[in-house]
Amino acid sequence: MAKKKLNIKSQQILLEFKDYRENTQNKNFKTMEASIKNFLIFTNEKDINLLTSNDYCEFLTKMVMEENINLKTIKGYNSYLISFFEYLESKGYQIQFLSSCSKILDSVIEECNPAEGKSNSPFSLAAWVAFRQNLEKYEEYELLFYLEIIYQFELSNTTQIKKFNYSTYKDGVFHIDENNTIKSYKATNLIKDLIEKGGMPSKDIKEGTIAYRLQKFRKYTNRKVVIGDILQTRMQNFFKCPNCCNLYESIPENWVIFDYGDGNVKTLVCRTVCYEGKIND
Repeated sequence: MAKKKLNIKSQQILLEFKDYRENTQNKNFKTMEASIKNFLIFTNEKDINLLTSNDYCEFLTKMVMEENINLKTIKGYNSYLISFFEYLESKGYQIQFLSSCSKILDSVIEECNPAEGKSNSPFSLAAWVAFRQNLEKYEEYELLFYLEIIYQFELSNTTQIKKFNYSTYKDGVFHIDENNTIKSYKATNLIKDLIEKGGMPSKDIKEGTIAYRLQKFRKYTNRKVVIGDILQTRMQNFFKCPNCCNLYESIPENWVIFDYGDGNVKTLVCRTVCYEGKIND
């Protein structure tokens, strides 16, 4: 996660903590440093005295939901950050939620149910259908919207997910800025229907808020759900068109049987690109 560079003030605080840590303990600092950097970047290097328990909860939730961090690792994050917060308090900072860190961790573990080991696993077809139907049944249109854009557009993190809102949507297409290049994502009929029902966020919201909402997925299925599981399910359920090589979901409306002229050679091709008058010779 820690690709963005810290500002000078944050770098100085981390350097001072590193010196303190090396003078008091001989444990490897690299893993701890990565955990702290991730947290500071997640909070946009907010004034330390203004950090809240909600910031901390959203950070831990994001780590489990997006990075698919396992139980042992998330407990390690909590331990490292508590050490960092205790150091900051010794330097005069006020960490309002320090005494509650372990309770916050327990809450995240209970809600997100991180695995004992790190792995992504796809849904079976029956479980996937039931999951989507449950979200529809209980009118969880926002959750279903998030599920569908992750699944249809192969979104791997909340940074990408947050870009899909009313400010980037027009006439059935999302226009997303990716490294200063605008990429278009055509909404499926289901996504359009969810937008009409109010499922799409009306404005840009924080990544941590998205991650916190995604952890509610597990209430509507009998398993833990992280973004990697959804992407594994996509890999299982999407086929490559043998003509144009684009990927499409394995549902009837995406495919047609194409006759190559003499009636003896037939194959499945995608409806969107190949069947509608654009077959390659």
